[in-house]
Amino acid sequence: MSAKKELRRTLRAALTGVSRAEVLEQSLRVQQRVQELVASLPTATPAQPLKVGLYLGMTHQPEVDTDGLARWFLGRGDSLYLPRCLPSAEPGTGLPSRPHLAFLPLASLAALEALEPQGKYRLREPTASAEHITQLALRPSPLDVLIVPCVGFNPDTKARIGWGAGYYDEFLSRYHRVHGRVPLLVGVCLEQQLSGSVVGDERDWAMDVVV
Repeated sequence: MSAKKELRRTLRAALTGVSRAEVLEQSLRVQQRVQELVASLPTATPAQPLKVGLYLGMTHQPEVDTDGLARWFLGRGDSLYLPRCLPSAEPGTGLPSRPHLAFLPLASLAALEALEPQGKYRLREPTASAEHITQLALRPSPLDVLIVPCVGFNPDTKARIGWGAGYYDEFLSRYHRVHGRVPLLVGVCLEQQLSGSVVGDERDWAMDVVV
């Protein structure tokens, strides 16, 4: 077993027994700290709403619940984008020949509440026309902030280890090729997911902030 696979196994085992009540308690603390961070950004003003990429936490396994953050961003008037998992693309399309992400706009709080878990990973994903999804995969919308989940984060180096599919690292590399930069990367996790053993490699994007 590779070192990364063993570390994922160890970190996932650390989540065993974490109750939903504890997840929600920790998630509220994470939400408060992210709100403080966002409010301190010089670009976060009523006259200049932010464009924010945000995942929605899974409920069938311990993960930071971000529904409160989604409602908060929408209440501020920010533009919210949620990830959608896409299959490998055909050669010649300009899209990745591996499963990848597109971040799609979320229109409203009502649209958020209407989302239902679906697919292999039981994710709540936004919908759009095939043409719009392709456009946003080829050229991701500019984002100011991206909230990123993990299996584990290193609290000192901000290194991240994901679930192993490489969705976020590939998206960030694609985003960087298009825009020449990446958004402010804010990693969020439960206390049990912090580990000094997490070490990134040349393919991994480290976070700017870990909450």
